Amino acid sequence: MPEKPRSILAVTGSLRPYIFDLPHLLSLPDGFEFRFRYRYSWVERELLDALARDTASFIGREAIVLFHSQESRHIIPIRKGTILGLEKLGPMLLLRFRVGAFAMIDLDLANYMYPRTAEEAPTPAAAAAAETLSARARNLLGPVDGHDDYDLSQSLPPEWYLRESVGLSDANDWDQGDVTEAWARVVAVLHRDPNLFGIPFFYLLGFRTETGHTVKPRAIENRFSLSRERIHGFSLQEQERYRMRVLEWCERPKTSSPNPRVRLNCDFQQEHLALEGASNLIVGRYDVVEFTFAAQKPGYSEVAVRADSLDKEDEAKTSAVGIPTSAEASVPEPAWAGWPTIFAARVPVVVRSKPSKFITAVLVSAIGLVLYIWVAPKIGPGHPTWQSFLQVGALAILVFGYRALEGHLERFLKLGGGLSKLRGGPKEWAKRGDD
Repeated sequence: MPEKPRSILAVTGSLRPYIFDLPHLLSLPDGFEFRFRYRYSWVERELLDALARDTASFIGREAIVLFHSQESRHIIPIRKGTILGLEKLGPMLLLRFRVGAFAMIDLDLANYMYPRTAEEAPTPAAAAAAETLSARARNLLGPVDGHDDYDLSQSLPPEWYLRESVGLSDANDWDQGDVTEAWARVVAVLHRDPNLFGIPFFYLLGFRTETGHTVKPRAIENRFSLSRERIHGFSLQEQERYRMRVLEWCERPKTSSPNPRVRLNCDFQQEHLALEGASNLIVGRYDVVEFTFAAQKPGYSEVAVRADSLDKEDEAKTSAVGIPTSAEASVPEPAWAGWPTIFAARVPVVVRSKPSKFITAVLVSAIGLVLYIWVAPKIGPGHPTWQSFLQVGALAILVFGYRALEGHLERFLKLGGGLSKLRGGPKEWAKRGDD
């Protein structure tokens, strides 16, 4: 039996701009794609040499994302994934991977005491969970730069931000239970970090039908594509209504100042989806935001979700009209004031035709064909009027069924072509840019 290849460790840090990636990484459901960028100096030399010999050898290997907090002086595993591509692009190395399970954390959320300030010492349960995670990271990394007691308040040495693991990860190190609870336990540990205290965390729950059934993310099938890559998204059915839900959690300082207000906005293609309602304003520490959609025309689409600060919007409007307010000075800036965005996600969606409509079109076409080819000729020349009426009627039925089938086939081929370009990787993207 061949030996299991070692995992690729991808380290992201607590300093800007690297910390901006963390909430986005945690927000995505299993199977969605994410990426990191690294300068060559931060990548292990042996890994670069192996990449030069065979770029495809890394595809399909396990990636483990580690979070290095220089303020808290620890490195912890937070999520694993599967590598889709590792390639050199100009001054950087681009790592693309499909996100997977969250780290297993022994933390009772029902009894967990949340910090009141960024400086408050963590509860024993949170401290114990962080120590367990740190031990796992040390097992994967080994001695950093040859030192067991490396000063983690400093940046890691060159070649230590993307490298092969020393030890193997265990299946028990990754949470296979309820994904929202696994996400919440990771967020509870990360809330202890000074750079993340007061930062909202989001998780894309996906779509729910009117009957309460949850549409889980999955690989969107495309039988016309020979590409090895598959995109993950949500498969909806036309003429059905869905609620897209996003979970939010943010621990802020418990002061008398008002909670910063956040609004989730979404953009979508109206050809395929219609927004019927939204409860997208967040004013508390935790919430579930919902967008009610009606699936319309079949085809591939995307929903772009973005979180924006209402306080920033109000401040911009006030500045534009030149009306100062005395309240502005008394309201502290939110923790994410200097962030480019606190949450943004691209959600692939496929609206599929109802099977009943396709089956009806096939049956109608078959009936028209049978009437025209077999039934009408058997009436005979003795009844030319009835024969003509039946032929005309059969042709009308056949044309009606053919047009319905043609519409289904056209949408299917367009969907196949669009997904083929999305899955084809850099070669197909380059072709699309040349069109």
